[in-house]
Amino acid sequence: MDETQNPGGPDVPSWSAPASTAAALMGPCAAGYSAQMLLYGVFVALTLMAVQSGELRAQNRPARGAIFVSLFLNTVYTAITVYENYDASVSQNRTYDYLSNGNETWSSLSMLNGAVTALTEAFLAAKAGMLIQNRKIRYAFWAWMTCLIGLVLAGSAITTADGYFYLWGAEPSSLAVEYADASSLWLLSSAIADLSISVCCGWALYSRIAGFNETTDSLLRRLIWISVRTASYTTILSLAGAATNLAWGDDSLLSYVAIALWLPMPALYGLSLFTFSFGARRAIDTRLGGSSDPTAPRGGGVYVRKSVHAYDSKGVSVRRLGPPSSTEEHELSVAPRTTPSVRIFVEQQSLSVTEYDEPDLEAGKSSAGPEWRSEWRGEKSWEAPPV
Repeated sequence: MDETQNPGGPDVPSWSAPASTAAALMGPCAAGYSAQMLLYGVFVALTLMAVQSGELRAQNRPARGAIFVSLFLNTVYTAITVYENYDASVSQNRTYDYLSNGNETWSSLSMLNGAVTALTEAFLAAKAGMLIQNRKIRYAFWAWMTCLIGLVLAGSAITTADGYFYLWGAEPSSLAVEYADASSLWLLSSAIADLSISVCCGWALYSRIAGFNETTDSLLRRLIWISVRTASYTTILSLAGAATNLAWGDDSLLSYVAIALWLPMPALYGLSLFTFSFGARRAIDTRLGGSSDPTAPRGGGVYVRKSVHAYDSKGVSVRRLGPPSSTEEHELSVAPRTTPSVRIFVEQQSLSVTEYDEPDLEAGKSSAGPEWRSEWRGEKSWEAPPV
């Protein structure tokens, strides 16, 4: 057909999939692209706000590193989704093969997705494991999480490889693991890992609710809710995507619905990092009167603050922050008492120290390892306010 035979304009004949098929193939991708770009914008905005307010600097180094690496991977991932969204809008290739298999950059999305998932789950698993007091159970939990994270990486890598095989003309029957099955392995492992982290955090925190201090118990319940909310973002989408793939497989157009479910997951994992790190810290600051201001004093000698640790017979809990030496700092906590104030004298040679293998909830890190600080020597005294 030439231009003189088409009064509607300079159209050319081309092969294209039926409109209903094209909609079934492109619709889930378009929805997933839009969701990822929107949530990525939220992730970037929260990061910038945390930098400006100083909250990000107040986090410990592993937390800052996890957030920045996740932000970098999300930026690369979102750039690819923007390109794919643009290509889907302007490309004149509407054949079934192109719409169903995509291109090389599209196939790489699942591997990047799995990398962001593994990063977030590894960070959260490390934090959750430190809440477990029993060392054997802690190591068993970390071994379990290592296996699940390995399956996440393997499933996402196989999904990407299958995408390339389809581009090169492979048939589903010729693949060792079909695309839908590999995607289901990745998504199911991710969902189980998220649930495991939430259960671990919830159990470890619930076991610390003693009932003698309403402020502490309320804080622990709040932290349990934060741990559950952290996993809810991605667990629901992972389970729904895996169920969709298992129900229909590679031969059904309905399996493409799963793509809309897993495409926005990297941004959701970035938001999970914020929920866990910043939400927990704000809850602690609100309940215990702490501060997220990085300029606030975090040492400076002997000091008194509220604590969730056990207390000795005199009502004083002393937690060792460094090995015995001629110059060291100790943290002392005053138990709830009915007296209006407590006067405490600390003398270097007679200080009794008890070690704890529990996480420091206010600092957001474990206190199991030694922490060196050099601040004072001799005798100190002060008035502790009522608790």
